[in-house]
Amino acid sequence: MDISESPAKRIRLTPPIDSSSYLDTNADFVAFDTSEDNLQAQSHTSIPTSRFHGFTRREDPRHRHDKPKSKHSLPETESWLLVKTKLGRRFVHNVKTKESFWRIPQGLQAAVDAFDIEEEKARNMQWSEDQLKLMRQQEKLAQTVTSTLDRRRRSESLQREDEAAMMAELAAQAEYAEEQDARKAALAVADIEPRGYLGDASDSEYEYIEVTDTEGEGEDQDEQEELESDEDNNAASAEPIPPGPVDFGEDDIAYQLAMMGESYGLDPEEYQEAEDERDYDQEANGLALSDQEAIALFNQMLDEHEISPFTPWDKLIADESAHSIVFDERYTVLQSSRARKEAWDQWSRDRAAAVKVQRATEEKKDPRVAYLSFLAANASTKLYWPEFKRKFKRESEMNDRALQDKDREKLYRDLVAKLKLPESKRKDELKVLLKAVPEEAGRRTLPSKILSNVSLYVLPQHAKDELFRSLHFD
Repeated sequence: MDISESPAKRIRLTPPIDSSSYLDTNADFVAFDTSEDNLQAQSHTSIPTSRFHGFTRREDPRHRHDKPKSKHSLPETESWLLVKTKLGRRFVHNVKTKESFWRIPQGLQAAVDAFDIEEEKARNMQWSEDQLKLMRQQEKLAQTVTSTLDRRRRSESLQREDEAAMMAELAAQAEYAEEQDARKAALAVADIEPRGYLGDASDSEYEYIEVTDTEGEGEDQDEQEELESDEDNNAASAEPIPPGPVDFGEDDIAYQLAMMGESYGLDPEEYQEAEDERDYDQEANGLALSDQEAIALFNQMLDEHEISPFTPWDKLIADESAHSIVFDERYTVLQSSRARKEAWDQWSRDRAAAVKVQRATEEKKDPRVAYLSFLAANASTKLYWPEFKRKFKRESEMNDRALQDKDREKLYRDLVAKLKLPESKRKDELKVLLKAVPEEAGRRTLPSKILSNVSLYVLPQHAKDELFRSLHFD
């Protein structure tokens, strides 16, 4: 079938391009390969057209909004520039003739290739500098992290060394304190131990020999040896003294005091006077207290200290303040901790039961009494309720939950209304109210009905006192 006979399939071919018209702008087309052989092979080809719209590549509507982005001078040329567009295309432009070509002329290809090589070197150099800068930043960060870890390790090691040194010092102090306590205990035992006491077998070499003055200073040596031999025989024949503590009597204690007085150079009259005072104190104190008397004295101490029966015993004895019961002399009237604990348990149970009974039988106070007393001192006829409420909103009487806000407002309005009345009328109202109290019941205290009445709080104090005296209120 002949193509010319099919109008619907007519194809308009591009006329061939002559080599002489190489620089013709109408035949301008940028090839991928700009070598001379490729240019000659493409010199007689047609410019590709769009598949759907029939546009040439130069006339592609996607390139209508493409604009130059940058320009670069070509090496070894004076008037030619290489221009790059926003879409990544490029063309050459002559600044003298104002001509531009998408297809690079043959004479400029070497300059463009040299420019591409220089641009590639610049990109590689920039990439190297960026990589080097990144490596330096990473190295600096690594050094910072390493130095931080090193400082932390050094601080931890120094802390462990300090803790070890502190523990060693504390252990040394504890050991030194134990040695001192043991030494003091040994000295105390040595001071009170009688010289004639034979405790262990190792102490058997020490003997106490009483020497008395005799009239015959020039006794015979034979008699002295006989006496010593007799004492040795008696000591050998006597039964060994069993080890263990020995009970000291008053004579032993007096002897020890005398020996201590001699060692310290004290006058016997001084510690004799102290002994006499001690005996006098014991006589003044009388006989030892019985168990019931000791418990009663212990309970009296608890009552005087006003201790709550609901306080735990451990917390009570752990108190180290100056007012603690531990520092009271009556605390030791009971000898053992168990006896004190049992006395405390019984006292706390009795006291808690009494408190519960008292709370159950105690009459509940009317919250209006405290509020009316507060109004009598602060209420004013010049203040409306919102102003008064805002002025005294932080007072405890204004925030008492036992009284509702509407009740407070009503009492305030009633009291302010009565304050606007003449004093004589207010006095008459209170007089009528007080006369209603029967004399048989005794006018010592006001009943709650009168204490919660507004009329009691609208008179000055001196006027109320005169009225109370006239009606025989105590």
